[in-house]
Order: sequence, then C-alpha cells, then structure tokens
Amino acid sequence: MTTQTRRDFLGASTIGLLTSNLWPRVSATTSRANDRIGVGVIGLGIMGHGHVAHLLNNQNPWNISVIAGCDVFEPLRLRAEGMAMKHNNIPMPTYNDYRDLLCHNDIDAVFIVAPDHWHAHMLIEACKAGKDVYVQKPISVDTYESRMMVAATRQHHRVVQVGTQQASFKHFQDAIAHVRSGILGKIAEVKTFIYGMNIFPGPFNSPVSEPPAGLDWQMWLGPASRPPFGPPDKFNTDVFGVYAKTGNEERSGYGDNFRGGNVEMRQEGTWRLFWPAGGLQTDWGIHLTDIVLRAMQANGPVSISSHGKNLIYKDGRQAPDIQNTVWEFPDWLCRFELRSGNSYSGEGLPERFDRSHGIIFYGTEATLFVNRSGYIVYPLPNKKIEPPEINGTVIALEGKHDDKGDDNHAKNFFDCMRSRQDPIAPIEGGRYATDMCIAANAAMRCGKRLDWDPETGTTTETAAYPYLHLPYRPPWRLEI
Repeated sequence: MTTQTRRDFLGASTIGLLTSNLWPRVSATTSRANDRIGVGVIGLGIMGHGHVAHLLNNQNPWNISVIAGCDVFEPLRLRAEGMAMKHNNIPMPTYNDYRDLLCHNDIDAVFIVAPDHWHAHMLIEACKAGKDVYVQKPISVDTYESRMMVAATRQHHRVVQVGTQQASFKHFQDAIAHVRSGILGKIAEVKTFIYGMNIFPGPFNSPVSEPPAGLDWQMWLGPASRPPFGPPDKFNTDVFGVYAKTGNEERSGYGDNFRGGNVEMRQEGTWRLFWPAGGLQTDWGIHLTDIVLRAMQANGPVSISSHGKNLIYKDGRQAPDIQNTVWEFPDWLCRFELRSGNSYSGEGLPERFDRSHGIIFYGTEATLFVNRSGYIVYPLPNKKIEPPEINGTVIALEGKHDDKGDDNHAKNFFDCMRSRQDPIAPIEGGRYATDMCIAANAAMRCGKRLDWDPETGTTTETAAYPYLHLPYRPPWRLEI
C-alpha cells in the first residue's frame, strides 16, 4: 500500500473545508414542475434488481420512466431487460459501461447501486453529465472521496439522495422527534448494535481463475486499489460471488440464486467482506449512524477507537465478525457492537422487535430503543413520561414499522428533483455517516485511537492515512 505523508493526506482532504455545514439548501437548477423523469439504474445485482422492479411498479404514480440499465455482468443485464419488457412491452437498452448510460439525453436521474468502490466515480461523472443521483450507502470507501462527492454535487447543482431510507420511515422520524424533544433527559450514551448476522456466508478459499463468460472483470474492478481483491488481472470468484454451475446448493449463499448460462450467483455482495469495502461496519452500520447523527443533531465525533477480529467465521474474509467501536462526541458517547454467532440482545425487548440490530438512546429520564421493527420509550423507575406534542401532533411512546419508508424515500427524491430542494437524505448527511464508519475501520486496522475533525474528515494520526485515502488503479482518478 502506498505510504502517505501528513501533507499528502491533508492536501487531499482540504476539499472538505469548502463543503462543510452546507445542508440543507436549494439547488440553483430550474424546477422541472410536472415533467416526466427518465431514470437509469447502474448496478443490477440484488439491490439494483430490486430498484428496477420498484421503479417499474411506480412509473405512473411517480411520473417516471425507466429508460436504461447498466451492469458489467451480462446475465444481470438480460434479467433486467426481461423484467422491463414484461412491464413496458418495449425493449430497454442495457450497457456494460456506465458512461454509455450517462450519454442518454432522456435520462434525468441515475440510481447508483454498484459496489462501494465505484460510488464516487459514478456519482461525480453523473453530476458532470447533468444527472441527479440516488446513491446507495456507504457513499464511498474513503474520506477523500466523500468530500469530492459533496463538492461535485454542489458545483454542478445536482439533487442527490443517499440510500439511507430509514430517514423516510415514520417510526424512525417519530423516534428522532422523541430524542430531540428532551423527554429522555440528558443523553450521555447511545448504543448501536448488529448481532448474529452472517449474510455473506463463506468459505472464501476459491483459487483465482479466468472470469466467466459475460463478465467484464476489469470494469468490475475499476478504480479499486491493489491489493484488495487478489492478484492483478485475475478473477476472484469468492469476491464477486459467481461460481461454476455444479448443482451444489450449499454454495448458493444468502437468498435466491440467479442462474444464467453456466454460472450461479450469490446475490448478496460478498465483496463487502474484503477491503476496501468495510464489512458490516459500513454496510449496516451506516444505517444506524445516520439515525444517531440525525437524532443528536451532530456531524461527527471528535475521537474514534475500534477493535475487531475474525473470531467466529474463519472462512477467509478480511472484515471482522466481532467489532467494538467507540465514537466520542463533546458531551456524549456512541458505541457500535458487531457480534457474530450469538443474536441475543439482552435488552428485554418485546417479542415483536427484531433483536438482530438496533439503536438505544440512554437518557437520565428514559431509554428509547428503535430499529426497523419500530420504537419504544422506557421511562426509568419512578419517572413519569408524557408523550410530547410536536407541531400540534402528539407523538406516542411506542410506534410500529409502517412499510412505506422505501416508497417515501424514492418519491422524496423525485419530488425534490422537481422542486430543486435538497432531499431528506442529502449528500452531506451521507458523508458524515459514511466517514464515521470508514474512520472506525481505519482505527481498528491501524490499532490507534484517532482524534477526528468531522468537517475536514481528517486526523493527526498518520498511521490511519493509508486506510482513509486509498490509491486508485491507473488510469482512474477523480475529477469534479
């Protein structure tokens, strides 16, 4: 890995000084009023496939048209084409190279659902092409990319929605309202956790080989630095999740198989378990940190420490299966606990709650728990808590999941494209939540506590620099 000096790292990160504390705002681009919006989807794996289906099913109520798709793997392109033909009865073009999709003049918005190491390049090129963007989280794999993405969004006056869709679920909004109302008292500690999840099963011990037919492996790698994905120019089946068709269903992994030609594909991106992706810290963890920052009205911590190892699944993965992170804020602490092999939360939650993940706000008057199942406020013994009234509405002390968050999040993006206002999950919020998790992994990997400036995304700890700003494979580089 390339050695960086403090000057190199801070120089690469100064873009953050130009883009901090700027959200929300209104874009300078003219309103689209009620014009029909053309949409392209980049990345057609399990998440991208879900986005295409969701968009096709809502074309009429949202006044949109799904125009084209893109993926480096031909079987996924063919699947998307077939689904679009079934819905629209007209062919939908698909592309191997995302830059060909961006050339479409009738595409106004792109959904970026590619592997994480591609997000920055695709978003910046989309902004330069005059497209608005819905980008999945984490928005980037390093903190320099995060700031470049913010700068490109603002320089080109684009609407960008980050795929932290929990922000659009009513029960999360109500939970955030409770925290901000003050009924919990002084909050000195927030706990986030992921327990018992192994959504990317191994083993990951396949030898490198030639890519299967229909896969552009070099385009899949794109700007990814070396290492992480094995020897240069060699296909890694475990990282991509594609195997020769053997009939052995034990290699199928999480969810349904996708079969095309002579391959079978593990649908959940196993690449998340290999650097530069960030494991469950940057996958699920960002959903949690996003809600924490919203509720506590903060941009990021002042120090970070993290420890983690592979202690349960010794299957060749690089990201840890046990990890404990502490983010220190000026007057409160936030913890992240990743525990594999045991899903017990120990929190005494009602049976209806999914106990595999969640956020707990510990106040001096009450405790609030929230996850995708709902939320509940627990007053401390001998404490009486009255439901707060916010903007004329009483917010109940317990709420359930309402199943409308995904729809609300996508619709909010299209509504904001027309109004030219920032969406509910703007790029700045996405970068603060992403940077928190990237920095946690950096602290774990270098074995150092990091002082942290969330506005610049920098630390004075030089040992962390190689994990915060990654080199790119030539000839790829970021230009806004």
